[in-house]
Amino acid sequence: MGRSELGTVDAGVRAMRSAGRALVIGAGLLFGAPAAAADDFARGLSAYNAADYQSAFETWYPLADENDPKAQTALAFLYLKGLGVRQDDVRAADWYRRAAQLGRPEAQFFLGTLYYLGRGVPQSDTLAHVWCEIALARGMPQGLDCRDAASGRMTAAEVRDAYRTAARWLERHPAR
Repeated sequence: MGRSELGTVDAGVRAMRSAGRALVIGAGLLFGAPAAAADDFARGLSAYNAADYQSAFETWYPLADENDPKAQTALAFLYLKGLGVRQDDVRAADWYRRAAQLGRPEAQFFLGTLYYLGRGVPQSDTLAHVWCEIALARGMPQGLDCRDAASGRMTAAEVRDAYRTAARWLERHPAR
């Protein structure tokens, strides 16, 4: 692996680490959720912050199963890191995909990063670019590193197509 290839891998890894910190901070923002779901999510967040990951999982799972994108993103992170559950990139990617499709920027970023690294999903620079661009457009600055690392391994035509795909997705899924 050449020096430039190592640089793009390092960029993806740095972006993933910074997103982990962003998820924990962002998880505390409970606006827009129904009161009962917000209370349950907050209970899970308290358990997470106390390093009681099993309780966090047990609290968040029913919410995630009912399509709460914050809870889905939180569950995905637990699977990604193996916190309170067996580490499982495939399950992490599945939960991130669900939350990403519901508009959760952290999930969009993580899903893009997983595509970039080929963890839990087939490696795809195009899908990494698309999801990280969507996350960036939705306020996740960490998406920039991931998107740029992916585009560094793509042709100019592939990059143009990825931007078009992201733009179409953003048009069909306006921010709430």
